[in-house]
Amino acid sequence: MRAKKQKLQSAEYIVLSGMFKEWLELLGYSPLSIPALMLAVTDFLHYQEQQHKTSLQQLEAIDANEFLQTTIERGCGSGHVNKQIQALKLFSRYIRESGQSGIGFNLERMDDSRAKPTWLTKKEIQLLYEVTGDSVLGIRDRAMLAVFYGCGLRLNEGASLELKDIDRNNQRIHVRKGKHYKERIVPLAGRNFTELCFYMDYGRPQLLQ
Repeated sequence: MRAKKQKLQSAEYIVLSGMFKEWLELLGYSPLSIPALMLAVTDFLHYQEQQHKTSLQQLEAIDANEFLQTTIERGCGSGHVNKQIQALKLFSRYIRESGQSGIGFNLERMDDSRAKPTWLTKKEIQLLYEVTGDSVLGIRDRAMLAVFYGCGLRLNEGASLELKDIDRNNQRIHVRKGKHYKERIVPLAGRNFTELCFYMDYGRPQLLQ
């Protein structure tokens, strides 16, 4: 699990962080990608503060490697680590091009061994519906199938759904926490609508008892 974001204490680092963000904007980086890059660099600078290094004059190339090692030891996956590497390489480029430091980071991306998604056939999805049963848990499971397979929501999108996001009158779902923080509207019709409404009316109240 990601550690809670920490606020920087060093005045130099606070100014440096702001200037780095402006540099990313000048380079044309998307407003959707800048927050993640900034978060990674802020985490690194906070790590530096914990090591009693509160100025760029104290920066060493090995610092970035040691910071990434702590990230790996926390159990973060290769995808997360590679995003940090991308951010640190950009940060290293920025401080060198701006003449604030001559230190460069020698960082290599990790092999991304994350499993690729497996797509189910229509027959396999139908079998999932058939094994849910008629219990209250089966009602819940069919609602989950409607949300994730029927409507195509991503895991975090479905997990973040609230009752107010289900628009029965217009038969649609308001996804508030989509990819890259974008909101979107997803149609909710046919069996998906029936299963989700049945869960909200009969399954959910029983599970909340």
